[in-house]
Parts: sequence; structure tokens; C-alpha cells
Amino acid sequence: MNKVLFIISDFEGGGTQRVISLIANNLIRDNYEIKICLINQSKIKYFLSKKVKTIELNIRSNKKNFFDFIFKNLQRLVLLRKTFKSHKDYILVSFLNTTNILCLLSSIGLNSKVIINERNDILKQKLNFSWRFLKFMTYNLADLIITNNKSNLLFLKSKYGKKVNYINNPVEIKKFKKQKRKKIILSVGSLNDQKNYLQLLRCFKAFSLKNDNWTYNILGEGQLRKKLIEYIKFLDLEKKVKIFNFTDPSSFYKKSSIFIHGAKYEGTPNVLLEAMSFRIPIISSDYNGSSDIIKNNYNGIIYQIESDEDLLKKMQHLAFSNNLRKELSDNGYSYVKKYDISEISKEWIKLLNKLKKS
Repeated sequence: MNKVLFIISDFEGGGTQRVISLIANNLIRDNYEIKICLINQSKIKYFLSKKVKTIELNIRSNKKNFFDFIFKNLQRLVLLRKTFKSHKDYILVSFLNTTNILCLLSSIGLNSKVIINERNDILKQKLNFSWRFLKFMTYNLADLIITNNKSNLLFLKSKYGKKVNYINNPVEIKKFKKQKRKKIILSVGSLNDQKNYLQLLRCFKAFSLKNDNWTYNILGEGQLRKKLIEYIKFLDLEKKVKIFNFTDPSSFYKKSSIFIHGAKYEGTPNVLLEAMSFRIPIISSDYNGSSDIIKNNYNGIIYQIESDEDLLKKMQHLAFSNNLRKELSDNGYSYVKKYDISEISKEWIKLLNKLKKS
């Protein structure tokens, strides 16, 4: 039997965790034995098949104390190496840069096959000097490197050549009972600076002055929650804006009329694919790679991230045009079918088989 061990820092709400859950559940159906190693203490917030086993190292997050940071990462290295030694017949598949580094260091000398995944914009994602140095020293040790972003692909190929492969994010397209959509704008994503919620809230404030019957829902968790709540109060939007803790977003997708994604940088955001699969018209920032998914004015609308005026103009236009919303949502639904997990899973199997034979 083919065996794969996925490694991730946690399984809280996030696009990468969603990707792992979809791939793991589908590989199980193709007679793979799948385990997921969770490094830090966390809740499992995505559905996993009962056949997918989890290994929980239960390491608490680092404190700001430097010595605690060093100690916790040494602890991670020791526990990961112990785990890898007991899973020598598994292909190791790691996600996100610091976890990639820890896995590559922990597997030195074990003769394990290691795949690492870069899921974000490499040139814009911030790493401190220590992690950047370790990344430089370790990434070439990987057997394969997978990215979901075409600009990342070019950059990584220039450094690591044939080791680098492109596989897009999957989405699970489900049939759902259509219901009347409400005048709700929706955003889904971690509450951090990358997702650019301050701009979205500013523009919704201006939008709401002329569209009093629309509301705005944000679904996500993160370190900026308190700041965003304070900003909502400052804008006097408490009655129109709600921030929900992360949960299965399906019910939110079904009832909303517009989806807005304002990220400053991204890999390939799963939420855009999910929104298309639920037939919601999309407005997205022009982050590097947005055109990989969105054909402007065909299956979504792209706005200039540096321009509040441009975003507001496109929000107004979409809100007032039922025909445009239907056209974008229909085109988006047709477009996203090629990213269905049944198709993306085949690409993963092809790559895993290639590595197994090497």
C-alpha cells in the first residue's frame, strides 16, 4: 500500500489545512494509507475521514522569549525525527515554509522521500534572518517542491530546477440546494494584515452610505480580531458588520450575494475557488497571481489594491446589476470545475508515483 505522512503546524482554519483535508480524504479512496502529523497544539477544524490517522505532537506555541523559541524548535526537531524514524516507509509531505525547514532538518540521514510545499507568495512573505538562512541551507535537500502559484513556479525553478512542480489548489464541488440570496457581502480568511481587512471595511463604510440594506460578514480568526472590532466601532458599523469565528463556510457562501477578497499577496486562495463553486460573484484584489484564477469581467472582477475608489466603484456596480452577478457566478461555476478534487487528486497521485519509483 502507498503511504503518505502529511506534516503541518496545526489544523486550525486555513486554506492550506483545507487543501490537506481534501487531498488526504481523496487519497484514502485510492487505497493510500494517510497520516497527518500536527506539530503544535490545535483543534481539528476540517472534516477528515475516519481512515485518516493523526499524530499530535502537542507542542505549545512559542512565547516571545528567545530561549523558549529555541527550546520549542529543538523539541519540534526531536519529536519530528522520532516520528519520521517510525514512518520510514512513508513519503513525507510538508506544508508551509517553517514547517518545511523543520521537516528537512529532522529527516537528514533517514533516507526518507520528502516533498515540501510553498503555498504563499515567496517574494512578499516575511521571514526573519534565521529562518531565511535555514531555508537557503535546507530547501535543496527536498526531493520535490510543489507550489500552487505560477510566479512562485518561475522563481523556484530558477533555484531548484526540475525538483519544482506546479499543482493548483483543489476545491470540492458539491451540489447544493439554491436559496434566495440576501444582500450580504462576504469575506473569508485569517484575520491578519495580509488579508487587508482595513481597506475592505473602509470601502464597505462608504458603500453602506448609499446601500443601507446591505451587510458585511467576515469569517475568520487571527491576531487582528481585536483591532478590527475596534475599527468597526470607529466606523460606526456594529449593526452592519459581523465577524464570525471560523467554521464550515458553506452556509455563508449559500446566502451571500458578493464575495470580496482583498489580499495583499497570496499563493492560490482556496476561498476564491470555493466561492465560485457556490456560484457567488467575486471581487478580488490584483495580488500577484490573481489573473491565474480570475479572468477579469468574465468569472470575477479584479480591483486595484492601492485604490479604495476602484474597489468602491466595482462594489457599487456589482451590487446594482443582477445580470452581471448572474453572469459572473455562472462563468465562475463552469470555470472552477477543472479544480475539482477528483482532478487535482490525479496530479498528486502521478507525482507520488513518480517519486516512489525514483
